[in-house]
Amino acid sequence: MVFPKFPGYPVPFIVAVGNFSTISLGESLGKLLESGSSVSPAGPTVYIVDDDSAVRHSLEWLLAGDDFAIRTFASAHEFLEAFEPSHPGCLVVDVRMPGMTGLELQRELAARSIDLPVIIITGHSDRQMALKAKHAGAMDFLEKPLDDRVLVKLIHKALGREEPATSETEF
Repeated sequence: MVFPKFPGYPVPFIVAVGNFSTISLGESLGKLLESGSSVSPAGPTVYIVDDDSAVRHSLEWLLAGDDFAIRTFASAHEFLEAFEPSHPGCLVVDVRMPGMTGLELQRELAARSIDLPVIIITGHSDRQMALKAKHAGAMDFLEKPLDDRVLVKLIHKALGREEPATSETEF
């Protein structure tokens, strides 16, 4: 399923006909998707770590439509405090964040012998940084703005899931 792309909020409105109330999806998601929030269908979890709340919200919205369990975090430290190594999943992490960077988080996971597929995302890429990430075991290194289809395909691969057939119809 392919969802429409909206560069920011507000996004379309949902009308709840039963009680005739209108809810802004942007507002609802904004409240629901605070740091550390989760959307939890059964199965492995996609962990999103990015200090930019708009990126976290956008990725969560994108991936929720693909039936992924999702947890978001505003920092690497928040993620490390909440992460349960026994729960399978993959990590989508920004490179440049205050405190611990995405590359440092990747190294910390390796030091703890945590085998979690890592997809690095960045708005400030350079070849040397990408090589470091790949050498440290990252599945891939993607530049923002992200290609939604490439990211979803990588996440399916990281989780060992077969990617659903794409529809010819896009919104």
